[in-house]
Amino acid sequence: MSRKCTQDYNFEKHLVSLAGLFLFGLGYDQLVSWMERRGYERGITALLVVFGTLMTLLPILVIWGIKAFFRTFSLFVASGTPMIAGSLWRYLDERDEEREANSQAAALFK
Repeated sequence: MSRKCTQDYNFEKHLVSLAGLFLFGLGYDQLVSWMERRGYERGITALLVVFGTLMTLLPILVIWGIKAFFRTFSLFVASGTPMIAGSLWRYLDERDEEREANSQAAALFK
């Protein structure tokens, strides 16, 4: 950790951030659970993860500032973009397979 980063560190902000993230996690878990029960999360799981991760990164902005936030954010973008694209492509492939199977099943009953 650089000297400037340790000088700018604020323990109180860190504790408030931890508490806030914990409360966010409780609420977000309930929202995702509700979505799962209804099937709403299908195809957007990666985006739900992105939102949760973004919320986790926000305290960096509060504690260390905008430069530290964007530097860290850029690392997550680099590793997360292929995962998001892959997740969406897999979902679209799954939908295409389901449509094809439904078409074949419907043809059997004609």
